[in-house]
Amino acid sequence: MNFPTTIAQALALTLLFCSCNPQNGSKEEALWIISAPAGSQYTRIDQSGKTVIPNGRYITPAGKSIVTAPHPYGLTLSPDGNIAVTANSGTDPLSITIIRNILSQLMK
Repeated sequence: MNFPTTIAQALALTLLFCSCNPQNGSKEEALWIISAPAGSQYTRIDQSGKTVIPNGRYITPAGKSIVTAPHPYGLTLSPDGNIAVTANSGTDPLSITIIRNILSQLMK
């Protein structure tokens, strides 16, 4: 190990320990609790609003969404862009989803 790397590691450890130590005699400090925005909400799909994904984040679709079978892994479009096929790789069943007339659905 070279000298600059050792110095950098020692500095990083010092900063880590200093940031974790409470300061004696200081005013009561606020406790920081870090959590995902969804808090204790379970994963759910809400087609008309905010969906909670497994890591606790929210997503809101921009535009039209189309429901497929669970665990879509791959997506391909036909040359004219009017048919989409997803390969779904869940544990059971392995399947494909064929979505027809995409352009007509998006125009509504």
